[in-house]
Amino acid sequence: MNFLLTTNYYPKTDYDIGNGQFIKVVKNPYNLEEVRKGKFSLLNGQIWKYSITVPNSYQHITDLVLFHTFVTNNSQTYHYAENSNELSFEDDELEFCTDRNLIGKGGATKIVDFNKFPLLMNCNRIPDSQMKFEYVDYKISFEKFLELKDNNVNGLSGKYNLFDLICLYEFAKSFEITHKIYRNANLPLSFYITIIESLIGRPENCNIKLHCDDCGAEVPHSKMSLEKHFEKYFKQFKSFRNIRHKTFHSGNYFNFSEYFSNLCKSKTDWINDKTFHRYQHEKEEMECVIRILLTGEFYNYCNT
Repeated sequence: MNFLLTTNYYPKTDYDIGNGQFIKVVKNPYNLEEVRKGKFSLLNGQIWKYSITVPNSYQHITDLVLFHTFVTNNSQTYHYAENSNELSFEDDELEFCTDRNLIGKGGATKIVDFNKFPLLMNCNRIPDSQMKFEYVDYKISFEKFLELKDNNVNGLSGKYNLFDLICLYEFAKSFEITHKIYRNANLPLSFYITIIESLIGRPENCNIKLHCDDCGAEVPHSKMSLEKHFEKYFKQFKSFRNIRHKTFHSGNYFNFSEYFSNLCKSKTDWINDKTFHRYQHEKEEMECVIRILLTGEFYNYCNT
């Protein structure tokens, strides 16, 4: 049996991920029953003609989905794994691709050396000329990813666990395309604030505690406000933090897709709409800030 992962990154040759188990390229099995149609990776209106597989016996499949989603910066891998009715295929159901020239090149399609895998260190919402890549060994980096997970289980993760934050980041990024009923746009923003607070840490406390004349308590306080502490990373920190408070403490719900649809129907100037700007552009800005922080931490960890 083979586990299918949709992706636009393909190894130049079948890639050994350990114990004689290989990542292989296959043509997406469109000729299977109708229920499987429409479950293949969509990006910018395109359906990837090829995917990759790993043996169904591979013990770290779910971790590999999260890892591959992170290193390729493509949420479609996660989305397919969460939503497909069928993830496992017999050999005779798949057409394995030995000639990589059939895949094609250019655009979003990447045929790369997995021993020198291009890890995008910023984000893909900027011009190609501004994208920054570092090159990592896919297998070794995945082993480091699993090591981070083990550190968490064994209580060795330190001030925060990078594995947890990477997984939460990919879940948050995929939330609105994965969940079709409860589409609360406030949840991803809330998770992003949690991640950025964990990565950066709170401002340093003042050595002198404040004294309450009423109850006599000695109250610790920070040398600077949270907003000032975080504003060099993300200027909209305060407004997003308020959204998190209302979401987690009051259950606030906001369906951005529904809001945007109504904007279009009313022929409102949605480009200059503040709510649209917050939930689209400011959200993307925060995603990029977090990716820069996470990839920097992960790349450094891979080189320790």
